[in-house]
Amino acid sequence: MTKLNLKKIVSISVLLTFAFYAISNQFPNLDFWKYSIVSAVIFLILYLLNYLYENYFWNKHWIIKKIFILLGFQEYPNIVGKWEMDYFSSYKYDWEKSKYITTGKGDVIIKKIEGGFLYSGKFGESEFKSSSNYFERNKDDQQEWILGYKYTNNPNETNVSETGFVGHCGFSILNFDQEKPKEMTGFYGNDENRKTRGKMVLKKKK
Repeated sequence: MTKLNLKKIVSISVLLTFAFYAISNQFPNLDFWKYSIVSAVIFLILYLLNYLYENYFWNKHWIIKKIFILLGFQEYPNIVGKWEMDYFSSYKYDWEKSKYITTGKGDVIIKKIEGGFLYSGKFGESEFKSSSNYFERNKDDQQEWILGYKYTNNPNETNVSETGFVGHCGFSILNFDQEKPKEMTGFYGNDENRKTRGKMVLKKKK
């Protein structure tokens, strides 16, 4: 998902403003200084609106949120909070009965950050934190959102010979239904260090 980096745009606009100012001193007959001011003001306004929306208004009253969305800002589902995860891992799996043997629970915290969400959590043997994320509305079901994130998982015990658990990277895909805001379901996959995959169910705690 592509998102404009308004911070960089503002920085460039300010640099260009000073450049225009320097050139206007050398060529006083060129009347473009006032246009550079207008451009800088416009970009600063856009940056301020982006900051306010990403930090304060993204989940306020639906009218305020709708105005920002109509102006072109990203819409976000409300998934912020603490979630309890039940996971089912392919680490041990009964293929004859099509049943997961390795299961467990963990706590997941989702926070709003600029441009998306930050996912982090704890399990019995490890902790994880997302390094990137994406989200988009399901084109076939306007009530559903597809959420994903890449994460790094680090074991609490670093002695691999004792635990057999190694740090690894992975990804998770979640489905969020606005009609069922207290639950998300999805699946995950790990890199070659872990070589596992599985499904997960998240339930909202608060």
